[in-house]
Amino acid sequence: MPSHVSTLPDGKTPRTVTLTRESDSVEIYVFGATVTSWKVAGQEMLFVSPKAVLDGSKAIRGGIPVVFPIFGTDPVIKLPQHGVARTSVWKFGGVTSETSSAVTGVFQLSSESIDPALAAIWPHKFKLTYSVTLGKDSLQTKLDVENVDTAEWSFEALLHNYIAVDDPSRIKIYGLKDASFFDKSHAIPPSQHDYIELNHEIDRVHTVADRSVPIVVETMRSPKGVVRVEREGRGFDSLVLWNPWATKSENIVDLGRDAWSHFICVEPGAVDKSKVTVKPRETWTAKQTIRAA
Repeated sequence: MPSHVSTLPDGKTPRTVTLTRESDSVEIYVFGATVTSWKVAGQEMLFVSPKAVLDGSKAIRGGIPVVFPIFGTDPVIKLPQHGVARTSVWKFGGVTSETSSAVTGVFQLSSESIDPALAAIWPHKFKLTYSVTLGKDSLQTKLDVENVDTAEWSFEALLHNYIAVDDPSRIKIYGLKDASFFDKSHAIPPSQHDYIELNHEIDRVHTVADRSVPIVVETMRSPKGVVRVEREGRGFDSLVLWNPWATKSENIVDLGRDAWSHFICVEPGAVDKSKVTVKPRETWTAKQTIRAA
């Protein structure tokens, strides 16, 4: 069975979509089009907070939230943190592709279907298409942003991957050597090695021009202990690393005191200096492939 749709109590409205391939699976909530589980041979590769709220009253803490049209908060655009995509109900467009090696589910969101109060704050007309493809030991997510307005507008977008780890102080992150970055936390000095190690909070926005270099995370988990995040297309020139560590975690209500020790966020995006401008009828596309080994 390549897909299964669970519904709300009305028996009609989709709640989650599960795609399966052999012993691999991916679960996506239609609220936020948030991937909440990706299992490879039964092993969970993503982190979702045990305190995550799943009733649609707030963004889901963990998995792969979709960030659009702002990253973080904006002093001019008074939208909620990370924008409207992760807190809106998307339309499940069905399974659009199924082969012996992969299965794809598609989700859609438009400016007409978001909260009218938020649309008044950010009045641009858009159509988002989010494609989730489950392959062998891999998960690909692709975001298409179409400008259906009469004027150009700018936006930020990001895929907020919560990669599951057993101990962030033991992991190594490769692929960011010589990449420039802005460090919001100022807690970890630039690495003198080909990899980044963590011993404190990290909150960095990297600018990575060479998208052919994958970000490789040695998670030290078993049996799948290496995760590769590959960026494809012209869209994702930013890479964010985030873990709040112990002290800040206590102040994040839906995260909890010890949850910081079970994830590292590795987030391909187009944010900050990589903000995108699209003209009328133009579509911007970016995608990532996460591989487990």
